[in-house]
Amino acid sequence: MRWSTPEARSAARRSSVSFPSGHVAIAAGLALGAVLVASPRSRPYVAAAGALWLAVTAAAVQALYWHRPSDALGATLLACAAYAVATRLLPPTLPGAAPDPLPRRRALPALALAPAAVGALLAGAREDALARPLVFAGAAFLCAVLLWATATRRTGRPAPPRQQ
Repeated sequence: MRWSTPEARSAARRSSVSFPSGHVAIAAGLALGAVLVASPRSRPYVAAAGALWLAVTAAAVQALYWHRPSDALGATLLACAAYAVATRLLPPTLPGAAPDPLPRRRALPALALAPAAVGALLAGAREDALARPLVFAGAAFLCAVLLWATATRRTGRPAPPRQQ
């Protein structure tokens, strides 16, 4: 691969082997682990805090040129895949079990992801460039959206149908 500018070559040297980002994987894994053990009532709020933490971490490691956007997204996808496997291994839910006590609100994703977007913009900001921080913030926000979408779907397997 040929790097066109000295700045790009310098950034490539600083992040030679970086996939996936361990910093982002830890943030995503711990956030999804906290969601997994949280009560159903507090799960959306724990997911919102985790999305904010993940967005700031992902934007910061990109702004420091420790990782590329694909490294942050790859780490988030790996953590989301591990969470999906973990939730499939949970025992089946009972057919007559009560639904989640917190009703689904349409505004909750926007309220949860707005601080993540602001955090990603602030953490990805750099004085030496204008467009690159927007790419960093966009990738970090996408990490937060992936975490939110993964964490807020229903967990566990449905119970098998009863034999009559």
